[in-house]
Amino acid sequence: MSIHDILADIQTRMVAPKNSWNDFGKYKYRNVDSILQALKPFLLEHKCTILMTDKIEFAEGRVYVQATVTLSNGTDSISSTALARESLSKKGMDESQITGTASSYARKYALSGLFAIDGSEDADALNNVPDYNEPAPKPPQSLTNDRFKAALGAVEAGSYDVNLLLDETKFALTSEQKQALSEHTNAA
Repeated sequence: MSIHDILADIQTRMVAPKNSWNDFGKYKYRNVDSILQALKPFLLEHKCTILMTDKIEFAEGRVYVQATVTLSNGTDSISSTALARESLSKKGMDESQITGTASSYARKYALSGLFAIDGSEDADALNNVPDYNEPAPKPPQSLTNDRFKAALGAVEAGSYDVNLLLDETKFALTSEQKQALSEHTNAA
């Protein structure tokens, strides 16, 4: 089996669960350990190894960690590389911990790239949205008097449902608008 066939098999069958929980952001995420735990049975099955290496790069006064993950069957290999920038400072961390955090991120993304692990629902991609499975609800929309009058006209014309205007999850009507809507619905 070629290295590409092995990689394709791993990419299509491996599931790397999000088995870590962030209490602060209230979201699940996967880390390098969970990816490696899911990967190891495939490495054993295909008699392959992976090698992860880091390289420090400097650009525009900032420090980046470049992680490379290489899958090898002993004869051929294929690699993926990812970069992560060190934070300028991180409360409660010394410099080596900051570098280690950047290394973990870079390795996670190099592994994700090589093994086709979708990160679209990761907290990093969602900017720590509290419930990453559903979009955050939109706050009720305030209506200017002109927009309210236009909506009222659409209700009168039969092209807009008055119940949509009454839905407090969609619209935050002023007391005057509620009164006008009440008068309108009672008159109809």
